[in-house]
Amino acid sequence: DLNIGFYSLNVIILNKKQKTTCGHTTYHHTCIAIIMRSVASTLLSNNSFFIEFQGYLSNHAKHAIVALERLNAKESRVQHYWDEYTTLTPYGLTLKPSKPWKDIALEPSVHNKEWFRSLRGKKEQWQEMCMYLEEERINRFGGSTNKLIKEYAPDLLGGIAGALTHGIIHLGWGIDASNDWMTVEGLAYLNFCYLGVDESKLTVSGDDATTGPMKALENVAREFHIQ
Repeated sequence: DLNIGFYSLNVIILNKKQKTTCGHTTYHHTCIAIIMRSVASTLLSNNSFFIEFQGYLSNHAKHAIVALERLNAKESRVQHYWDEYTTLTPYGLTLKPSKPWKDIALEPSVHNKEWFRSLRGKKEQWQEMCMYLEEERINRFGGSTNKLIKEYAPDLLGGIAGALTHGIIHLGWGIDASNDWMTVEGLAYLNFCYLGVDESKLTVSGDDATTGPMKALENVAREFHIQ
């Protein structure tokens, strides 16, 4: 999961296009990652559940949907997993429903980039942050999720330790699945659970975006060890 997070984010931020095994040019590393069947695509765009539950546990429902899709599981199996997990998680605990989205109203004079940054690591207003980022994606960036990522993700990387790195995991899976809403959720989650690390030790190498998830993680580990 963490490998996918680092790798997918590096590909977007470093603007590295790659050829997939089926010949398409993409910002992702396999063709499966950008061709999601209807059931998976619908589930990844679902906004019925909060990103955490029972106070601190991360909602993994969508991560497994992407994994099952990449394993080419039957769509009935994908839907069955969702139905089971969202009814009762393997922890024996239930997910937290989202509050009604229609009750959330954003004011441009209040809800801006400064407001977004003021919520960093406070674990507050995740849904409001999602709505704000979605409006940014549509209105400011003309629907471009890649532009949204490039604008907001780099400033959040110093806090990836929060929620046991599940912020960047969620974002990485969203990017890998080419799902706009899940990617928005991931960016909001990174801000929501931000837990700072020493940003002076964070380096980005152009090679990381082209050598695969494991190599990207090895490069990160090596850089931290050297420094």
